[in-house]
Order: sequence, then C-alpha cells, then structure tokens
Amino acid sequence: MRRAALQIFAAVLAAGIIGTALTVLFWDSDDEPVAVDVEPSATPTQRPLTLAPTSPTPSAAPSATPSPSSSPSESPTSAPGPRPTFQPASQVDCDRTPTFCSSTSGTMELKDDKLVKSGTTQHQADYSAVPNTTMTWKIIRDGGGDARNGDDVSKLEVAVEIRNDTDDTFVVPDREIILLVNVDGEKLHELATTGDDYVMRPGGFLTARYDIPLTGSGSYDWRARTSFYER
Repeated sequence: MRRAALQIFAAVLAAGIIGTALTVLFWDSDDEPVAVDVEPSATPTQRPLTLAPTSPTPSAAPSATPSPSSSPSESPTSAPGPRPTFQPASQVDCDRTPTFCSSTSGTMELKDDKLVKSGTTQHQADYSAVPNTTMTWKIIRDGGGDARNGDDVSKLEVAVEIRNDTDDTFVVPDREIILLVNVDGEKLHELATTGDDYVMRPGGFLTARYDIPLTGSGSYDWRARTSFYER
C-alpha cells in the first residue's frame, strides 16, 4: 500500500471575511503526527471520518459563495430565528428523497491500483422547486493528469455544488455536504463539511471539494447528499 499524507485546504468567501490560520494534527500510516496548516477558522471544518483501517485518510475542503442578492448588512452564513424541523444530511436516504442528493453517482473498478473501467450513473429527480445538487469528479493517475484504463490510480478528486435556481430562499443547515464512497458495496469513506447555517438566496450556491487517495482493488461508487429547508 502506498503511504499518503493528508493535506486539507479550506477556504470560504463570505462577505469578504477571512479568519485566522490554525494548525491541526493528523496522523500518517505510521501513527506519527503530521502538522497541517488550514485557514480560516470561519471555514467549515471536517467532521470525523469513517475509514477503512488500511486506507489513506481523505480530505474535504469546503467553500461557500454568498448569494449575489446579499447586501453588506446581511450575513449569508447564518439563518436568523429558530430552526424548523428538518432531516439532517447524515440521515438522508437518496432512494426516498433524491432531491437531497446529487443527480449522478460515479463508479470505477480498480485492480492492483490500476484503473479497469469507470462510468456515471444517472438518477431521476425533479429539482425544479428546490436547489440542484451536482457532482463532478476526476480520477487522477500517478504523476498527475486524468487516469485512463490501465493507468495506476493515485486519487479521486470530487467537486459538489448546490445551486439555488429557484425564486425562493433556502437554508443549508450546518453547511453540511456529505460524500459517501463505497467499495464492493461497503462504506469506505464518509466525508462531511460543517459550518454555520448557510442562507441560500435565489442565485446563491455552495460548493465543496474532496481529495481522496486510493489504493488496492475493488468496485467503487460515490454520491453526494445534503439537506435544506425553505425559509
């Protein structure tokens, strides 16, 4: 297995405010601490990960852009008043509530670290009255660049965007966007972004990026999910 050091770079663009830098300790495969500088402190932070014991630690680097209709006196990062009852992203079942999930999921098969095949699965959902969750990804070969069949695979890069193309305003609780990665039908990684509630006005969007080292063999699939309510 290859060793992989985790580096997380997280950035938030919200009313032009950047927080202070901080240092977080992570551990490599030899249980030695590795210091990683991340900034800002106002950036959504990574939740605890569910990881296979022999797998490298993936990273989630979320970012957020306030709605174009936000004014300087308004905060795009928090929702005023008490929260209504809502379903947390961690409890979302994409088969029952597909509008909380990405319209596609990715698939690939690795054998001895080499890419055998990859593809996209389309999912049916009506996003006309709610924010649309889209997901794109790249399978990266050793040395960089897009992997092709037969190449040694280094990592998976995933970008998720939640965009409000409706005339209504929604709130994304805790800025939570979850990426679930399975291998051979079993959960390998569950990555989630966290932060203040995000008020998504018409035209607003929220993005998250994930960098996931890969080794070994198996059939992989991944899909993003989130949660929101109308304000």
